[in-house]
Amino acid sequence: MTMKHFLAILLVLPLSHFAAAQDEGGEFDFGNDSGFEEPVDNNDAALTGELKSGAGGTEPETRLTDSDPAVNEILLAEPKTADELVRAIDVLSSLDRHDLAKQYLDKLIALQLDKTAMANLHRRVGSGALIRLSRISELNPTAKDFAAATLKAASELREDPKRLTSLVEQTQSADLSGRRRLARELVAAGPAAVAPILKGVAENPNGDAAPYLRTAISVIGQPAVGPLVAFLDSPRESQRNAAARILGFMKSDRAIPFLARGYVSPDSSDDERQAAATAIRKITGQSPSASMLVDYTRDLAMVRYEGRIPTDLDVDGRAETWIWDQDAEQPVRYSFAPVDVAQIEAARHFETLHLAGSISESEQVKRLVTMAGAATIQNGIDLPLNSEDAFWSVVKSASSSELSTAYAEAMSHGNVSGMVGLAQALASSGDTDVLYAEDGQLSPLGKGLIHADSRVRFAAADAVAKLGPTRQFSGNSRLVETLAHFASSKGKRAALVAHPRADLAQSIGGLLNASGFDVEVVSSSKEVLKRAAHNADFEFFLLSDAFDRPVTHQLIQLLRQNPLTAKTPIGILSRPQEQSDAPMIEELHPRVITLPESREPETIARAIRRLAVEASDSVSAERRSEMSYASLSHLAALAKQQKLLGIDLTRYVDEISRAATTHGLADHSIEVLGRVGSPIAQSRLLEIANQHLLPVGQRMKAAEAFSESTERFGIMLTRRQMLTQYDVYNASEALDQPTQELLGTVLDAIENRLTN
Repeated sequence: MTMKHFLAILLVLPLSHFAAAQDEGGEFDFGNDSGFEEPVDNNDAALTGELKSGAGGTEPETRLTDSDPAVNEILLAEPKTADELVRAIDVLSSLDRHDLAKQYLDKLIALQLDKTAMANLHRRVGSGALIRLSRISELNPTAKDFAAATLKAASELREDPKRLTSLVEQTQSADLSGRRRLARELVAAGPAAVAPILKGVAENPNGDAAPYLRTAISVIGQPAVGPLVAFLDSPRESQRNAAARILGFMKSDRAIPFLARGYVSPDSSDDERQAAATAIRKITGQSPSASMLVDYTRDLAMVRYEGRIPTDLDVDGRAETWIWDQDAEQPVRYSFAPVDVAQIEAARHFETLHLAGSISESEQVKRLVTMAGAATIQNGIDLPLNSEDAFWSVVKSASSSELSTAYAEAMSHGNVSGMVGLAQALASSGDTDVLYAEDGQLSPLGKGLIHADSRVRFAAADAVAKLGPTRQFSGNSRLVETLAHFASSKGKRAALVAHPRADLAQSIGGLLNASGFDVEVVSSSKEVLKRAAHNADFEFFLLSDAFDRPVTHQLIQLLRQNPLTAKTPIGILSRPQEQSDAPMIEELHPRVITLPESREPETIARAIRRLAVEASDSVSAERRSEMSYASLSHLAALAKQQKLLGIDLTRYVDEISRAATTHGLADHSIEVLGRVGSPIAQSRLLEIANQHLLPVGQRMKAAEAFSESTERFGIMLTRRQMLTQYDVYNASEALDQPTQELLGTVLDAIENRLTN
């Protein structure tokens, strides 16, 4: 018998002869019963039912035959159910009969399986068959989409919290065989099963089902350690103790510094201290002492503080961690950069030292830094911190002086998330004294205004503005410059293209524009320096290497010295190598890449992708819009006390007015322009009021802001501008009444100042 014949015969054998592939959970002997999964209901219409009438073609009146005996066996079997069809497709594809495989795939799709049926199909055929199905190029994309949907449905069902909780509850009343089967199903769910299992054990630690549940977690193995460690932060002692006992049983070295808290904390009960001690003894082989655990935790805290963490990374270079979620009352899985995971663990270790009463002054500062950083990372660096967060509650309890010291430490250590979190804490403190340093130097928060990272700059500016200083401080001008820069955003993707040849710059700009970018094109290095820092939406610069006065190398040095452009990715449009120093520039400066000077769309597309990699930590367009809104709000408030604070907004009219016609930002932008005593500001307000294509309400706000400006600062228009405005009004006779009224408001403002 040939292998082809053998495969075909296997296909038509009863499915009970096959063991479904077990991809998850590994093998573990819970007993002698053979079934890992629950039996599938063979009456499931989606799996065993015939095709719907008319779906996937009409059934032939006579059986098809084929010259190949192996193929003929499949045709004679007449596969109809989902699992039979998958096996038929699998075998036919291996026989290079993709024409017939395609017919059976059409029938499979016509079954219109729901998620439950897909999950059951996965249990019958296993992941292997589905993965093979997805890789059959002749059947894609249909086969790939079906396989992906089926695998996803199986994963969702396998990890469904309600289902897992139900399985745990069933173990309490099941017989011996039932407990073994249920335990196997829990193991198959992997780390998702840890929370419901541990809660079940904690509620009934001495019940008959408890040994099976504890064993199930240990069989899950290393992936269970993360959620178990997170359970040590549960507010329920029974859950903490259950987690400690299982970690000890698993002999997890990684758990030792987290178990240490239960042993050294004065708040721990005797039971919790005993559970931690027993677990540590099982792991290390010796009875723990408080001093030993404190020293071990201190050393590890410093290792984590430096960003080092021994953990497996995913394909994106990220690390997994589990954190206790108070609202969900269970651990939640997160994926962060390794340095962020290290910081979260450092925060927990420093907290253990604090609870043990064995923490130095410098370690206390690091505790605040990592607590603020951990809260920021967990919540999202662009979002306000959660007042209920355990990390954040520690930070908020510190004094403003301690917070300022911690901010300086975070800055010296390059801890961006720590600085962002501490800036929010300083703003909440309400203490403006943190803005004043000795000898008129910049305070730590003031130094944040000139940091290279835009997220740090915005957080610092937002904090200073919220503190609401009522007297001048070192950094006044930096505050306005920073807010004006962020106010310049329209919440769109933008790029700056610079080349001495205007035609080439325009061509490249057009290609970028077609890719969704707003593009500014300049033709000299001086124009680059003038424009680069005045638009917060620039995601990258494309610069020719052919500039002089200053040359491209010097130009990039100047851009890197300005905090507003210090981290913006730069692509150097390079001439032939013998004429270009681009490779040398790329080697000397971070976030600089060399690109071919080209007008080809595909080349520009590749350039965008490469520059996006360099800007992986940049702020999204949506977030820039939020920053712009907040910055304009702060500028409107600052404009009321310009003299008091010694600030000058007139230098930043261009940035402030960029968003004056952008939906959601226009009102604030117009409001600020009305409070800036500047001829350019008044001119911009007139331009908005006169634009018939803009919404009338927006134009009226501009007219009212212009009126406010003339009352405060007088008329700053030229005679020609005033005469032109009269012409605009006279030409509006045929226009709608609201337009005539707002233009009349403008003229009233001019005439009132001229006559009074």
